[in-house]
Amino acid sequence: MNPDAEKVSYSLFSCIGTGFAAIALGAQLKRWYGIEDIQFFERHSSLGGTWFINKYPGCACDVPSALYSISFAPNPDWTKVMPSHSELWEYLDKVARDYDLIDVPGVETFRGEVVHTGKWRPIDLEGKKVIMFGNGCTASQVVPAIVHKTKSLTQVVRTKHWIMPSLDADVPPWVRLVLKWVPAVAWLQRLMIFCVAENSFRGFRMTDGGKKFRASQRKVSEDYMRAAAPAKYHDMLIPDFEVNCKRRIFDPGYLQSIHADNFDLTDEKVVEITPDGVRTANGFIEADVLIFATGYHTNQFAAGIDVRGRGGETLESRWEALGGEGAYNTTAMSGFPNFFFLLGPNSVTGHTSTVMALENCINYALRVIKPVLKGRSATAMIKSDAEQRYVDDIQDALQKTVWNTGCGAWYTKTSRDGTKRWNAMGYPYSQPHFWYRCLFPVWSDWQYSGRAAYASQIHTQGSGVWITAVLVAIVTLAVLGFLGRDWLRGIVPDLSAATRGSAAFVPNYL
Repeated sequence: MNPDAEKVSYSLFSCIGTGFAAIALGAQLKRWYGIEDIQFFERHSSLGGTWFINKYPGCACDVPSALYSISFAPNPDWTKVMPSHSELWEYLDKVARDYDLIDVPGVETFRGEVVHTGKWRPIDLEGKKVIMFGNGCTASQVVPAIVHKTKSLTQVVRTKHWIMPSLDADVPPWVRLVLKWVPAVAWLQRLMIFCVAENSFRGFRMTDGGKKFRASQRKVSEDYMRAAAPAKYHDMLIPDFEVNCKRRIFDPGYLQSIHADNFDLTDEKVVEITPDGVRTANGFIEADVLIFATGYHTNQFAAGIDVRGRGGETLESRWEALGGEGAYNTTAMSGFPNFFFLLGPNSVTGHTSTVMALENCINYALRVIKPVLKGRSATAMIKSDAEQRYVDDIQDALQKTVWNTGCGAWYTKTSRDGTKRWNAMGYPYSQPHFWYRCLFPVWSDWQYSGRAAYASQIHTQGSGVWITAVLVAIVTLAVLGFLGRDWLRGIVPDLSAATRGSAAFVPNYL
């Protein structure tokens, strides 16, 4: 057996060198395809290529800096038209860090425990010096849970998040009894929470109403953060981007916990990890344990699974044809009969329970697959033109949401053709909108193999008393203001398609 075999490592993409070309390549792989498994090979001690190697007196570029830079990573801070080698190196270093192309060097030399929150294992933190990287939703839960166990906890932050007051509270025993024995109360409780959550969805739209709602939410969050967090950390914690652009954090005790005497928050640049701790731009932090709360891979679906449709088509090749990751009604793909995603592309909500979306996905899949389950058809598959139309409409709608305002959230990446931001995560409409689409499939968008007589009958399913009752309820709720007129206007095309024109009366009530 080859003694070096166990030393072999594998990466999805590798690049030799870390100069301008390598950094631009790595950034584009992330922007276009969401690829993060990139291995760079560099013989020198730092990235930068020629701008790290050449340091002779007077070394500079002879091309204007505005042009001698990556098109999608402009730098407004150039101090010279013809920048020096050091300024160019700093630019390349910044781009690499902005796109998370640099793993902190030296982690493999660290003598203590190293753990990522996504692969947590029990660790003894009592009396230990701990450094945690990251400050998103996960980190905000970890800090209050461990800070009082540690000798010291230093949190290294790179980005900011809007933190809202907690919604959590204990449920008294008498309330639990009522909910158990009076089901109507439990149903009303769920309905009330649902309506409150849906009301907040207006804050995701780039409308005048959405702008006002976000302004009110920003004031609530900023006032809370300034009152609850130590003043010395305000500049590192309070964002300057729109509320809802990144996922909000409902404070699980984080801001109170960072008052602890053994806690420190820093945004210093990490230079390297050593066997005994972390070296920053301005000092050294000793550590026994390193915790990485640095997020998860998003905009990826069925990753690592070789799913093939008709003619051997892969999911990746289908998404290439569509322009990016997407699925009809978040669940189905043309060319992949009897195949359904649950919580697939564009099924994520930023304002309410994902479990609701999951249930709707399940119910939708079971409705459209019913002819197959009953033995009346061999396959059910979405039509190609319907799929493309749906994906295009979803992406167009997402361009008009707060997710597209440029805060660098995990919801978006650059489209494959490089012309716009592509969001394969969020759903641009309310959950009542998604519920209705799942309740009444647009049967004309589907094709079934099997008996022609049954295939023609399927287009008439879902009509009658059920549709009339739902239409009346939807119009009533919208007019009363629970769902909002904007939401109703958004589903009129779906109503008309599902009811074969029966929803034409709806605009008269708007």
